[in-house]
Parts: sequence; structure tokens; C-alpha cells
Amino acid sequence: MLIVGGTASNSIDERLAAILGAKLAKLEKKDFPDGEFKIRIGTDVKGQDVVIVQSLYNPQETHLLELLFAIDDIKGLGAARVIAVVPYLAYARQNKRFLEGEGISIETVVKLLNAVGTDALVTVRPHKSEPLSGFKGRMAIVEPVRSMAKAIKTKCADPFILSPDKGGTEFAEAVAKSLGCGHASLEKERDYGTGELTIKSLIDGGFRGKDIVIVDDMISGGGTIAASARFSLDNGAKSVGAAAVHMLMLDGAYQRINESRVAWLIGMNTIPYRNAELVDVSEDIAEAIRGLLAST
Repeated sequence: MLIVGGTASNSIDERLAAILGAKLAKLEKKDFPDGEFKIRIGTDVKGQDVVIVQSLYNPQETHLLELLFAIDDIKGLGAARVIAVVPYLAYARQNKRFLEGEGISIETVVKLLNAVGTDALVTVRPHKSEPLSGFKGRMAIVEPVRSMAKAIKTKCADPFILSPDKGGTEFAEAVAKSLGCGHASLEKERDYGTGELTIKSLIDGGFRGKDIVIVDDMISGGGTIAASARFSLDNGAKSVGAAAVHMLMLDGAYQRINESRVAWLIGMNTIPYRNAELVDVSEDIAEAIRGLLAST
């Protein structure tokens, strides 16, 4: 097996190579003055199972095009199979037509992965998994429950897990089960025209006097975490921390979260971010790769 690290691998490629006992190569990229670029694989891939690691955080378009170029190149050079490890899968949030006339971006991304001949796809907790059903190869979705639970335990001795919306309830429940603690979820309402967020109600229990940990799949603008933290503290929570898989953290997100009195923040290294403790997901990804290889 050969691990090829893209320019947006965030060192996960190096950790995977060490965990799986595989060879490691780096994707070479050359930029041209007109903004175009080309890539090169400087290692023989013929007849090998090749794992290309490339996360799709900002600039998403560049990182996506690098990934597609690399897969196509590796296939053209005679690799036996190509497994795309995409820790953060961009465009997964645009999984339906929220407004009339909108495109479904993630379906287009899946079609592109199919077109270049991707044999298998590994990604870490996409926003929704249903739109990925159009992928023609084998697929593994990594749910980093144990890794997140372990990190939460270092921050909070007696946590109570809170999902900020009904859509994240299943993941929050899994984290709570791993920790052996209680959980609840909030019901939120967002105006997709203005982006305004409102917390409507608490579902399944109360948390007065408890150390709340808000668990979500991603933090982008920080508004959901901030609103959930304020709601929790206003309703008697003892303290509030937050843990998310993908730390997009757009401009102003950290300030919003900090002002809402969130005591600590944990993310995962699917996206690089400096203002939070990042948990390594490489072990979880390696387990998924082993499963894919063992089943073929």
C-alpha cells in the first residue's frame, strides 16, 4: 500500500503511513503564473493500492481539483485501486435545494469522483450521508465517536451531552453512550434567507446544574454554538464546553463562541485550526481503510 499526501492532508497522511506500515509519498504541485497548476506523483504506483489523502477545506475549489487531478493521474499510471481519504468533504451542506433553482453541490462532487475512477471513498462525518449514495465505489463514513468522547473526558469529569439540533441527535447520543452520561437536544429554527437562528425548545430533559458539552458535526459561523451556550446557561447549566468534528471557524466565529461563555473548545484535525485543541482522527480513518481492504 502507498499513502500519497495531498497539499491539504494536514499531516494525516504521515500518521496513516505510520499506523498502517505503508510507504509515504507527497503530491507535487507546480503553480503557473496564470493561476493554473499541475500535479505530479513522483513514485511508482503501478499495481499498488494507493490511498490519496486530501481534505477539502478552504480554498475548496483548488483542493478539490488537486484531488481529482491526483486520482486521475494515479489511475492512469496503473494503480490497482485508488482510495480517496477526504477527512473534510466540502459542499456536503448543500445537499438539497433550499431555495428554488439551487444546484445540489455535493451530488456534483460525487459525480466528479466517479468520473475520475475513484474506487473507494473514506470521509469523516459528512453533514448528510444520503447524497453520497450516488458514489459508485465502496465507501466508509468515519464516525469519530470514541476519539471525541476520550477528548471530552479530559476536559470534563461529569459531562452532559447536548446536540444543538435534532439532526445531530444520533451522533450526540453515540458520544454520550461512549461516555456513559446523559444527553439532550435542542430544536432550532433558521431563516435560510437571513441566516438568523432561533432556539425554540429543549427536547428530552433538562440540565440545571450540569456541565454541558455541546456536540456538533461542524462549527462554521459559531452562531449555533453561541446560541446553544446562552440557552444552556440561561436555563441553569453549571458550565458549557463545545466539541465539533470540523472546525471551519469562519471570521468572527471564535469571538461569538467566546462571548457566549463557552469554557473550552475541542475540534478534530480534519481542518487545521489554532484556537482549539485538535484531536487526531488518523486511527479512526486507518480502521476504515483496513475494513475496505479486507472486504474486497
